[in-house]
Amino acid sequence: MVLVIIGLMSSAVVMTFPKNPPASRAVSDALVKQLNHTAQESLMSGAPAAFGLSKTRYSFFGYNGTDWTEASSQKWPESLTLSLSKDGEDIKLTDTAVPLVIFEPTGTSSVFTLTLSDFNGRYVLASKGDGRVTLGSGS
Repeated sequence: MVLVIIGLMSSAVVMTFPKNPPASRAVSDALVKQLNHTAQESLMSGAPAAFGLSKTRYSFFGYNGTDWTEASSQKWPESLTLSLSKDGEDIKLTDTAVPLVIFEPTGTSSVFTLTLSDFNGRYVLASKGDGRVTLGSGS
């Protein structure tokens, strides 16, 4: 009888744990926070910063006055499909992450839309050039 009660209690605990969000949602949530943080850092530091992406990874860059240097990089989950448009034009992603979205120390940024999707959902990160990045779900 005691084993049955312990088994039922264990089942109840396991069933109440939240499920992990799909990769597209988790990456989108984290990325919108990182992008907005990068925009704010650029504003506070007085130095431009950038976001770059490739087919397999995304990177953040700092500018030292003459060159862009990669500050951090992360691989995309294999299940994601990506598309980027900048200033209304589709950008073909390459094998190397290069600065594509620039955050200026004046509080402005590149106008872009980044769509991340997998079989669980589609999420759109966008900036209208005001230094803010928003997250929405695509249809």
